Amino acid sequence: MKTGITSLCFLLLAISTLADEKHPIEVEMDKAMDQNPSTAGQIEAITNAQAKWDELLNKHYQTLTKDLEPEAVKALRESQRTWISWRDRELKSLRTFYSKMDGTMYVPMAAYAGMNLTRQRALSLERLASMVNERGLVQ
Repeated sequence: MKTGITSLCFLLLAISTLADEKHPIEVEMDKAMDQNPSTAGQIEAITNAQAKWDELLNKHYQTLTKDLEPEAVKALRESQRTWISWRDRELKSLRTFYSKMDGTMYVPMAAYAGMNLTRQRALSLERLASMVNERGLVQ
């Protein structure tokens, strides 16, 4: 039990440290938005960031499926399929919510909310891949 609490504390500390630093994808997106703060510019920056988060998510997913033991890979695949289904329903919900809002400011807000779903999953898989690599948990 003590080991589990220690591990949880370490994980929370690592996550809070990561939260203080912006990911390079976020830095690039912010820079693009600063250069073109129009609605179209913001949408373009968010769309480009979305594509990069998706690439990162897939990269870490592929790494994990190569490095983990078969039982863990199976669990990861099931989790990823469940996440994709949840993401799709969440995107539908966000589109419905934001479609009721008046004003152009809600267009980039909707795009960001959708992009953030992939961002969160990519960062989660990145942390898992990092732990697997650091702990030598590969097959």
